[in-house]
Amino acid sequence: MKLAIILTHNKTDAENIAQIEFLKPLIVKQTVFNDLYNDQGKVIGQFETYYYTIKGLPTDYEVKFYQLLPYGVKEPPNFNDIDSHNVLYRKGDEDKTGDHPRFFNWGLKRGTDYGADIVIHLEDYSKFSIADLPFYLTSLIDPTDKTEFVETNSMKISTLKLLKEIGQLDETKSISQSIVDFKAKIIEKGLING
Repeated sequence: MKLAIILTHNKTDAENIAQIEFLKPLIVKQTVFNDLYNDQGKVIGQFETYYYTIKGLPTDYEVKFYQLLPYGVKEPPNFNDIDSHNVLYRKGDEDKTGDHPRFFNWGLKRGTDYGADIVIHLEDYSKFSIADLPFYLTSLIDPTDKTEFVETNSMKISTLKLLKEIGQLDETKSISQSIVDFKAKIIEKGLING
C-alpha cells in the first residue's frame, strides 16, 4: 500500500519546524537500488529510489512525503530533513496563502500521480496519532467499505478512487466551503460508509 503524507507549512515558523521534527522519529527511510539497463538489456549501473516506512505500521505501507510552502512563508530550516516532493509558491502566486484549496488539490493530485493509493493531509501534528492510523487505512482499503474520505481533527485522508470519481476542491471558494461542497459530492456518489 502506497501512502502520501502532505505537510503544508501554513502555520507559525515554530509550528512549521515542529511538524517536521514530530515526524522524524516516527519514520525510517528505505533505499532501493535499481538496475539501469542499456538498449541491449545489459546492466550498466544502478540508481537509487526511496520511500519511508512508519514505525508502528506494517512495513508494506510505503510512504512518500510532499511538502508545500505557501506564498510568503519562510522555508523551515529543517525542510530538507525529510526527502520529499515539494512545491514552493513564489511571485505570481500571491493568492496561495493560508488554507487555499489549491494546497489540498496539489497534494491529492501529486501524491496519486506518484503512485499513492491514499493521501494523508496532516493538518495538526499535535493531535496526530500513529495508533489511530491503521483503523482509518483499513476502512479505506476494504473493498466492502465504501469510505473514500476521512476527516479527523488532525488530518484529511483521501483515496485515488475519490480523485477519479469526485475530482478536486473548487479553488474559487474558501477551504471550508469547498470541503462542504466536496463532502456533498462524496455523499451523492455513495463514497461514504453508512
